Amino acid sequence: MKRVVSAILIIASLLATIFGLNQATYAGRPARATAQATDALLQMLPDFDGVIVINGGQLNTQFQALLAERADLVAKTQTYLSEITAKTGIDLNSVQQVVIGFSLAEDLKPSEYAIILSGAFDQDQILARLSLDSGKSWKAKEYNGQMIYTEPAREGQTKQEKQRRRSLSFFDNQSILAFGPRLSIKRVIDTHAGIQANITLNSELMGALSRSNGNASIRFAFKVPEKIRQRLATATGSAAILKPFSAVTEVRGSADLSSNGFAANISLITGSSREAIEVVALINMGITLLKFSLIGKPNSDLLNEILNGINALQSGSAGNVTVNIPAEVIKRLIEEYRKRLPGQSAANRYSRPRSL
Repeated sequence: MKRVVSAILIIASLLATIFGLNQATYAGRPARATAQATDALLQMLPDFDGVIVINGGQLNTQFQALLAERADLVAKTQTYLSEITAKTGIDLNSVQQVVIGFSLAEDLKPSEYAIILSGAFDQDQILARLSLDSGKSWKAKEYNGQMIYTEPAREGQTKQEKQRRRSLSFFDNQSILAFGPRLSIKRVIDTHAGIQANITLNSELMGALSRSNGNASIRFAFKVPEKIRQRLATATGSAAILKPFSAVTEVRGSADLSSNGFAANISLITGSSREAIEVVALINMGITLLKFSLIGKPNSDLLNEILNGINALQSGSAGNVTVNIPAEVIKRLIEEYRKRLPGQSAANRYSRPRSL
């Protein structure tokens, strides 16, 4: 239960921190220009099973509306942003668009990923701060005419582990930053050079993404690999309860912030209405069991408010999940998370920026 509480609080805090950007940075940015910028990043992204697209400017505007009456939280967020910049060298105020590609292993853990951001980045500052944090300089090595910067190897690492070390590369006069495991960054470079196919050529995945809400700040799509579906279908023991999810072939959806709070719509696509009914039944059962498990637990009222905003319904061969979290609940989540870290600055909390 502590893990559930912590996960929700961390997500809320990250939303407030990462996307609490300077609204003036994006004021008046044309929607068409935003779409073109996103397309440019997607054309750099190699093929993956899933993709997430984030419109940083639009999400920022929504964040400002959410905290319009809480100047104290806005001020604290700006302070945290400054501290994170001092620690990592990355000015989050400059981030405009983000695209994330990912693939999952059979155990549902990320097997590979790449994150590409557009904005304005200071290469020397970022590398200096990351090297300081690592205790050693990040090593530079040329690959297909592009420099890759990789964190130092640790003693005893296998060849495979070395290939998965955090790496990054800068493109287009430091206006684009790509980071992820070393192998993924090599794929990004190959894709950018036209050597490897980009994710926009994956018609099934892009079709799924296009069926999400195109106006949303966050959009995502995931084509479930057959190996994952087979593992779910043959699950035994306590994991057997998850078998209905083996029928899900595609997950797509979108999310937004507003002055009313957080709203998300997620569709789990199956092959038949019967399979969709089973998926929805499992989700609703899980919500009910979680509510029972919260009885008498700390923060149970807060978590119950979140669970009450989650609803799953069947529509044809899809299980549709809606999530609505009121603005006041989000503010309480942010405040609660900060209370759990007394006397610790944002810079210290992010002393190991593992997202890089």
